[in-house]
Amino acid sequence: MEFWLYFHPREIFAWRGELNTYNFSKEIYSTTFEFNYRGKKFVYKVNLFDDIYDFSNEIKEKGCYLSINRSEYVHGYFEEEYNNRFVEAIARDFLELENYSNDELAEIASLFVQADSSIPYWTDYEGPNRYPYETIYEGRGNCLDKSAILAGILKKLYLFSSLA
Repeated sequence: MEFWLYFHPREIFAWRGELNTYNFSKEIYSTTFEFNYRGKKFVYKVNLFDDIYDFSNEIKEKGCYLSINRSEYVHGYFEEEYNNRFVEAIARDFLELENYSNDELAEIASLFVQADSSIPYWTDYEGPNRYPYETIYEGRGNCLDKSAILAGILKKLYLFSSLA
């Protein structure tokens, strides 16, 4: 089973009113995530833009990452609208899979995020956590990086999750 995410950055920036700041002149490339669920191979292809990756890196220099206050950090990291919209686009793709219950979709999403064949675990002792777009772009992430994506998908499935 193969499915695509094609999320154009203009959807994000037009919403944020920042469309004129980025021209999306850098190349687009596709990355593929593969995982198995109940004997079926899933191939999930995502189109990505270098400009968006650069933007995601730039927002770390503002707001939440400059705060030493834990509640400000958590709010800034998990409430950043741009990355939330990106994760919502991924969640919509999972919701469009036919003939699966919400529980099964949650299992599929968990495999997408947690399987080393899909997004390998990467320990990084230096620097801040990645935003979801960076995790997908780099194709790797630590526990929080990967869990933030899964929590966002589960939210769209109306399933409660909590990160500790």
